[in-house]
Amino acid sequence: MCGKTHEDDGTPTRLIGDHVVERRDGGADLDPANIQLLCSREGGNGRAHEDGKVGGCHARKTARARNERMARRA
Repeated sequence: MCGKTHEDDGTPTRLIGDHVVERRDGGADLDPANIQLLCSREGGNGRAHEDGKVGGCHARKTARARNERMARRA
């Protein structure tokens, strides 16, 4: 999502292979079109993304999917 490959100190950014549509929401396990790489800056480390928000793209995407799932149940 953010396209980040290196941290400010030059170390590689940790990336996670993530399902675009989560498996619990019907996403295919092994479909390459359902996989994306997301940064995992766990805890947000205080530095903001270009959109001004902190935290890893993976955690943000997972939280958004969970919130959407809960809204559908309500």
